[in-house]
Amino acid sequence: DESTDIHFQFNGLIFFFLVTSITAVEKKQYIFATILFTVAVNLKHTFLCMAPTFAVFVIREYCFDNNWNIRSVITRATSLGFSSLFIFVIAFGPWMRSHNWSPVIERLFPFGRGLCHAYWAPNFWAIYNVLDIVAAFIAKKWFGIEGSNGHSMTRGLVGVSSHSMLPTVTPSISALLVLLTLIPILFRVARKSSKDSLSESLAASALGYFLFGWHIHEKHILMCTVPLSLVALQKPQFAGVCLMLHMIAAISMFPLLFHTKEFLVKVSLTAIQLFLYRLAFQNNNIQIRYVRILVFTSVLLALEVYREFIHSFVFGDRFEFLALMFTSVACAVGNVFLFGVFWKNLFWS
Repeated sequence: DESTDIHFQFNGLIFFFLVTSITAVEKKQYIFATILFTVAVNLKHTFLCMAPTFAVFVIREYCFDNNWNIRSVITRATSLGFSSLFIFVIAFGPWMRSHNWSPVIERLFPFGRGLCHAYWAPNFWAIYNVLDIVAAFIAKKWFGIEGSNGHSMTRGLVGVSSHSMLPTVTPSISALLVLLTLIPILFRVARKSSKDSLSESLAASALGYFLFGWHIHEKHILMCTVPLSLVALQKPQFAGVCLMLHMIAAISMFPLLFHTKEFLVKVSLTAIQLFLYRLAFQNNNIQIRYVRILVFTSVLLALEVYREFIHSFVFGDRFEFLALMFTSVACAVGNVFLFGVFWKNLFWS
């Protein structure tokens, strides 16, 4: 469908601005990089999760270089600020004149759309939802305790839902968890070190937002995989995480292409992706534990085979959300595991 094609092409354009801004930072073109990144943020507001990391890194490198003084710091910081502000004024100028900010705020911060999307993104909240379902089942079956009333998380609809047994997650709780994952990264970036790069720090910021953010879409994982790919060949400690994260990301988005005739295409493209990454890592003498990646990928593919071909044969039109839940939760387990590995390599390697 044409609207879907345009949607994915638009996301490709946004990542062009992100990658180009990272490249500009590596070339020490900090004003140009700030303009490009601000354009990316204005095109896709979810990139705001990476904005503090980007800002701290650029300020550290540009304003506090080896020959800095107070006057140069103020001058350079002002240049960065006006470069970013200029883009925001262009983007939000029409609303500034109309003084009608309500539609903008509602669109940028869709708290009324609920914690999870209709198809759960494979993040921490997918696991939390399943734990709530299991707890409600056990409480009713074994102890005769009914969970709290409210809209079920398994309706497959967009909207505010509540948990039955576990505490219901609010936007403020979600924001607090995202902030807690971001603060250590900002401290790490603020330290002057030649060993770190912008790409890995942006990827870590995006992964924390993906796991704990409010109303996350499954494709938001690309905010992590794209910058992480830029550094995986230079830093072998991130190669395994990068490859496995790509496999999980690809399979978690299989349900978006929901026609049965597309299944072979999806699997083939994922296999080609795995082959190309393996070839790139081998050419750079990077050793990865492929067995673990292949085993977990095989499990995810088996769940997709069940969702695509077996579930409807067994249950007909019933429990349609169940098969999607299997894929979402399995991918979520992998993403949470990789979050731990990524942080271990980021802070202690």
